[in-house]
Amino acid sequence: MSKPPKPRDHAPIHFWTPTINTTPITTIHQLHHLLNTDYPGIKRNPNYKTWLHDAETHLTLITHLKNQTHLQRGDRKRLGNELGIGRQKFTAWAQEARKPRLYYELERILSKTQAQKTITQLHKENNGLRSTEDVIDRLQTYYLTPLHEQTKQLPKRLHQCTLYFQALNLLQDGGAYLDVARQLKIHHSQVMHWLNGRRPNYIELTRHIPHTPPGRDLKWLPLNLERAFVPTDFIAVPEQITQYLQITNVLNQSQPLDNNAMHQWKQRFGPPNPEDAFYYLLGLIVSDYEKQRPRVSSTELTLNLSKNYTWSEQVGEAASYYFGQLGIHSEEGNPYDSSAGKGMCHKWRTQKSPLLTWIIRTCIGLQPHQRTTYHPIQADWIRTAPDDLRLAFLQGLSDGDGWADTKSQYIGIYAGPNISLIQDLLASFQIESTVDRKRVRFRRQKCIIIAAELPLFRFATSRKENSEKLAEMMKARKKKKERFIPEEISKLILELHNRKKSSGYIAEYIFNHFGISYDRSSISYHIRIFNKTEQPDQ
Repeated sequence: MSKPPKPRDHAPIHFWTPTINTTPITTIHQLHHLLNTDYPGIKRNPNYKTWLHDAETHLTLITHLKNQTHLQRGDRKRLGNELGIGRQKFTAWAQEARKPRLYYELERILSKTQAQKTITQLHKENNGLRSTEDVIDRLQTYYLTPLHEQTKQLPKRLHQCTLYFQALNLLQDGGAYLDVARQLKIHHSQVMHWLNGRRPNYIELTRHIPHTPPGRDLKWLPLNLERAFVPTDFIAVPEQITQYLQITNVLNQSQPLDNNAMHQWKQRFGPPNPEDAFYYLLGLIVSDYEKQRPRVSSTELTLNLSKNYTWSEQVGEAASYYFGQLGIHSEEGNPYDSSAGKGMCHKWRTQKSPLLTWIIRTCIGLQPHQRTTYHPIQADWIRTAPDDLRLAFLQGLSDGDGWADTKSQYIGIYAGPNISLIQDLLASFQIESTVDRKRVRFRRQKCIIIAAELPLFRFATSRKENSEKLAEMMKARKKKKERFIPEEISKLILELHNRKKSSGYIAEYIFNHFGISYDRSSISYHIRIFNKTEQPDQ
């Protein structure tokens, strides 16, 4: 690379006028004052002293040549030696009007005033968060924090919070993103994003959490998540349920949906009653709803009901109406062919909701990996609820996993691992039950009549009709077991028995045609007696 031609003596002098934020700089003292008051952050750069020396030298050179319009012979060499300026730099400053590096850097960094204005606005938007300790304290009031703590990202995200607040503190005096990033050992683009309002995840999360305490033994729960770390619409919820009134307090804070579907369902299913809806849904969740792969903060539920039942669609729509009363959207998807032997099924899916996470985790005490099929729910508090709410829970269970069989003359519910709770709830309505292979069932006359009168089923109409028919059969029986059977009925019993009909079928057939009710055991007993009398003597 060839050397630049030597400038001729008597060349015109052309300096750039030192200026900071439109303020002309005429003395070194003025330069120092402006740097100390408006740009103290630039001192963080390791090259600051070199840049400052050049700026001071530039001002001194301007002072030496301020009364000249052209360079005189020997000026370049004399002033260069005196001020320690090389030929190239002398030419750039005195003849080409170039700025010393300090002024270029000042144009690229934040002044103290700019930084403080930006940081004040950020602190205001951060809702009182000024340190990682503030973030941790705010997280202590957030219901979903324990679920976040289970992830491996927690230490890393808290460290990002620490770096964020350190960056804001360092930038209080202004300065360059790069200098702050170098000091914190992070990329400068991260500092730039933070100053532009893009926060670390946990700060974005906690700044939306109300800064006021939610109340004794309560936590803040968002009803909606606009994004993973942007919770909105908070309500105060307990972490542990010990009595039903805690549920009532939560439901009083919920906001029902308001759309055309809700208005139509209101006409069909009646005025909204969030408490009744909640307990019915809780029973249906325990019996039939499936949890989808959970996210950290929200849960989605699906309900699959066979098209073999004419009332399946009614159950699904009623459940959607009830979820809507809690502010949770639920809609029907495309039917599908079940691999579980149910044939074609209706499918309803709820939105992903933190409220569902609370219901699953706190109201019935299940962890994300647990399933109601295999794990018992922790919901003893249901025993404290009034009769109508306990019944709503049992109706949800029964519509999902119950049955009423007019042939076996049993009514029952699949209880799975929740046998004790379901038996106790039935007993609270004077229904005495027995257990058979994880199923709770009953057949006593009094219990079946009570079940029909409650009623134990709500929207599963065929089951409800069967329970009512069973109750009629029970009422048609005599108070004492009647062993005597009229001859006409006896012949019919034997005829049906010879046609391989079960005792339950025969009992129902006689009731349907004659209005006479017999217990299955009475039919079986009559057949056994007849067979004995017909056998020849040995």
